[in-house]
This record gives sequence, structure tokens and C-alpha cells, in this order.
Amino acid sequence: MKMPIYRFDRSKPKEVGILFKSSMIQGIQEDIKEVTRRIVNGEPNETDPDLWHCYAVEKDPELCITKSCEKTRIFQGTYAEFEFIGMGEHYCNIKSRWEIGNLLHARETWAEPTLHDGAEPDYLYRADGEIQRHFGGKWKPGIHMPKKAARIFMMVTGLSCERISSISAEDCIKEGIEREFFKFINEGKGGWVYKNYENDEMLFEDPYKSFRSLWNKIHGAPEPVFAKGESKPYKYIVYPFDEEAATPYVLAQTWRGLPLQIITNPWVWAIRFRTLSKRGRPTSDQLDEFKELWK
Repeated sequence: MKMPIYRFDRSKPKEVGILFKSSMIQGIQEDIKEVTRRIVNGEPNETDPDLWHCYAVEKDPELCITKSCEKTRIFQGTYAEFEFIGMGEHYCNIKSRWEIGNLLHARETWAEPTLHDGAEPDYLYRADGEIQRHFGGKWKPGIHMPKKAARIFMMVTGLSCERISSISAEDCIKEGIEREFFKFINEGKGGWVYKNYENDEMLFEDPYKSFRSLWNKIHGAPEPVFAKGESKPYKYIVYPFDEEAATPYVLAQTWRGLPLQIITNPWVWAIRFRTLSKRGRPTSDQLDEFKELWK
């Protein structure tokens, strides 16, 4: 029996929502964020990241051995191809949710529209600091944000798979870390300093250390994992940036009475993008500029 292949409509770019914290939305608005990293879901991280090597990120590879394919379905898309470097020969393909040529819409913390003077309703966004200070209503998480409320749209221009700690200093800056120019009075010269996301009273001269602190602030604390349809977690999981960040959890076998899984220096997707619009859906001319990517 020939397995069916499910293909996307290539007459327009596939649109995918992607979650961003408010601080990262501000980085996009300021044109300093050009890349985002997201954890790879699949066997390489679920077992031991050190025992896997990603040798390619390929579109529509001939060999598809994901769980979906075992159920006689092959989905068109982009896959990271992994080789197991431990005992025994084993390969694994992990499908990415994102592809070059995808149109992303940012899902951010938001609030219901307000009406004023008979004008069109406007959604509120927590990343807009001035509005945030004066808004007294209830904010909603980005995961519940409807597509019609999206205001920031981006085109995926690059996709790779790597370990989080292999990030370059240049990419740390492109991740949108906060920085400011600081003049060293005693030396009569200045330079960039970067935010320490784990300690507001300290700054870093090294952008790598700044991004490390940002990653650990977001992913460095245990998060609950829920089985489908269950309201109570069955385990906790944590993704420390490196061995040093994992130290507090190494001796812990449980967290809040449940098993704790530590995935140090995880595999991540590095998604590079160009921001097309910050005030609503991009025009057809803006999309046509990248037609070669999504056709």
C-alpha cells in the first residue's frame, strides 16, 4: 500500500503562530531581534542530547521515520536528521513546525479590544509599556490570542538545528538581548553592556553571558508536563543552558513530589526571520518579495 503524502497549498505562504514574551516583542519592534530559538521536541532531547548528532536539516527527506510515518502518513515539511552516536546504529528524523518561507504571526500577551468615540476597536498589548501602565483590566496569555488580534508578522528566512550553548556572540545580539552603550570614565572609552536577566543589579560585557541568563530565566526552572486530557502533571522538566546551570537540580530526583527530568544544553531550532509588519497583516507586495522562499 502506497503511503499518502499530505502537501500544503503553495499558492500562498503557510501561516504559523509563534509565542513571544513581551520583552522579545519589544526587541522585534526595535528591529534588534532577528532570530529565535525553540526547543526540539523528540527523541534526541528526550533521551540524552549528548548522544546525538544532527547532520542535516533537509526539506522532504526521502527517509521519514517519525512516529507519524509509522502510522502510514508522510507529511511534507522540513526535518532535522539525527544520528545516534552511542552504542548501536540508530537514526531519527524530527519534523520542524517551522519552514523557510512560512509567514509567522507573533502571539503575545494581549487584552480584549476597547471602544472609544465610536472608532474601530483596538486590541491592547502588554509589550506597549505606556498602555500597560494605564490598563487596569485583565491580560490574556499569547497562547489564547486569536489570529485576528495579531499585529506583528515575520517571514522565516533560515532554519537550523543546534545545541543551545553553541550560539555565537553575534546571534546572542540578534536574539534581541537588551543592551546600552556605557562610557568607562576612568579609561576614557566606552562599549556595549548587556542585561543580566537573573540579576538586575549586574550587567555583562559579554553578550553570550547575557543570553545565557535570559535562557535560564525562561527555561531554567522546572515546568510541569501534562498528559493529553489531564489537568494534573505527571512529571516536571527543566532545560538548563549548561552543566553549571543544571547543578542545583543534579541531585534532585523529584520536584514537588513528581519525577524531574533534566535536559542540559538541549537541541533547539534556530529560526531566522525578517519582520514584514508591526501594525497588521503584510501587503501582497511585501509577501511577493519573498515568493521564492514559499513557492
